[in-house]
Amino acid sequence: MALAPGSADVLHDLVTVGERFDDDAARDAARTLLHDQSRPLRDRAAAGFTLGQVSDRDGAYDEAFAAYTLANRLLRDDRTAHGFVFDRNNDRLLVDRLIAGIGPRTFTDTAGWGDPSELPVFIVGMPRSGTSLVEQIAASHSRVFGAGEQTDLHRMLTALGGEQAAWPPLGWDPSAVRREAMSYVQRLRALGGDATRVINKLPINILFLGQIAVLFPRARIVVCRRDPRDVTLSCFFSIF
Repeated sequence: MALAPGSADVLHDLVTVGERFDDDAARDAARTLLHDQSRPLRDRAAAGFTLGQVSDRDGAYDEAFAAYTLANRLLRDDRTAHGFVFDRNNDRLLVDRLIAGIGPRTFTDTAGWGDPSELPVFIVGMPRSGTSLVEQIAASHSRVFGAGEQTDLHRMLTALGGEQAAWPPLGWDPSAVRREAMSYVQRLRALGGDATRVINKLPINILFLGQIAVLFPRARIVVCRRDPRDVTLSCFFSIF
């Protein structure tokens, strides 16, 4: 904060880690930044989430919800300006393609393609459903290593299936599947050392459990479920 006194992100991060929850100056600074239309949208959004957190913990719930509402709108406006727009129809189409592209025949016809290692563990679910907590619990065991949110899977699927959104495994080359799967396991070993289980906790991997089952038929999958109302509210309160 001394190096960047006006940084909305720094203020947000300090509040998030619990350093300035009761600081009236932090609340006033966040409120000023939020309503300063000369600041970039991203800065104002960060300030809104900061004000929401401070107000919520102070019991000023109406101000907190109003701040979160404005912050989310500003964040969506910023993402839209950078070309990132959520398309519900495209999302539904992806899920439909995933369902159509993976079935019992998929696993029969691809048996033996992947790497049989038991090292990989995938913790999946909605954002804010408890994936980080579950990883922390599991990784407290001496033989389990938490590798965090590894993005290797998306690269692997693109390498195997090109730009097809649903990546149906029956179109893959078996030798390429084994090569990619073995390479992934080697990377996990490098990360986890002597661990017998290494966790990838990227929540969005829940969309690709069929592909994971082909690549790593003995991998463990942990699906986190939380009341959808809690998930929604927690996402609404989080700056993604």
